[in-house]
Amino acid sequence: MRRGSRRELGSRRSCAELVLIWMGYLGDQSKDWPLPNSVDIMLRIHNHTVVDSLSATLSALSDPTRRSILARLSAGPATVGELAEPFQISQQAVSKHLVYLQRARLVDKRRAGRRHVCTLRPAPFKEVADWVEHYRNFWEQTLDRLGEYLRTMEAGEEKHGRKRRG
Repeated sequence: MRRGSRRELGSRRSCAELVLIWMGYLGDQSKDWPLPNSVDIMLRIHNHTVVDSLSATLSALSDPTRRSILARLSAGPATVGELAEPFQISQQAVSKHLVYLQRARLVDKRRAGRRHVCTLRPAPFKEVADWVEHYRNFWEQTLDRLGEYLRTMEAGEEKHGRKRRG
């Protein structure tokens, strides 16, 4: 028998089985759920990937040094050496920050001769902006309702002749 064959590794599961277990559809046979179709599986995996990329982006933005690097790159492409100049840390430390930003898809790095030139990628910023936009709308609506409530309270106090405190 060939080493690593299906028979030898009898306990291995197929990729589809692992995805279904991960999604919670297999493993507990007492559940009476219908098995999802491939579109449901792909949508769930896609949503998980989107959340992970958003988490990676927000995690990368949480560090002030990385935010400073991104601010510099917003003015245009720069080499690793140019990015390291304003910081009181080694070029190797800046390179580690750049690797983190690359993993979050915020920065592209390419070679130009002996130098590495970094550029900003706009797509992850749009993803964060879209996510934050939902909450901005929520807070604007909440503050608008608070403003209306305060105006009705003031009108009620004036109507009843009460003095305003303060």
